[in-house]
Amino acid sequence: MSVSRDELIELIEGEDAKLSLAGRELWEKLELMVQSAPEEATSATTPPPPPEQVEAIERMAALPEFEQGVLERLMELHRGLYSSDYAENHGQPGEPRRNLAVIVAAGLKDRREGRQIDPDMTPERAALRLREASASEEAPESPEPRSDRPGPSEASGEAESGSERPWWRFWS
Repeated sequence: MSVSRDELIELIEGEDAKLSLAGRELWEKLELMVQSAPEEATSATTPPPPPEQVEAIERMAALPEFEQGVLERLMELHRGLYSSDYAENHGQPGEPRRNLAVIVAAGLKDRREGRQIDPDMTPERAALRLREASASEEAPESPEPRSDRPGPSEASGEAESGSERPWWRFWS
């Protein structure tokens, strides 16, 4: 069984509902960036990020950990939605792209929670996993972003190795 377009939209709405006001405002900016990303971009053809994208990344780093995870999943789910729409508009099936987006988003959630990522995850199990509530994703006490964490430009290079890569490195 595959993830339908409607089910993917429901998953996106479920993740969006977890955001604070500050997270939702940032998501509106990030969503525009996800929508405008080239379909067939590679690291060789993608130019350096514009200043607005760098600023959004820095703002994301200042949010609480659980909201960073929600934003990571939202970007992946939206990318899957736009990618599947693009494929279907060009006569190709969109289901594999939606399925992959849901599986990757569930893996991002597992990684954030320190859980083992299931290499045999199915789209159905991934969708269920995304719907599960977790202790780390309870609503924050305050919607104010944290400023005690270094931004991407201040972070050490160690964060880019292995499973600790920043979210924007997963797309390259």
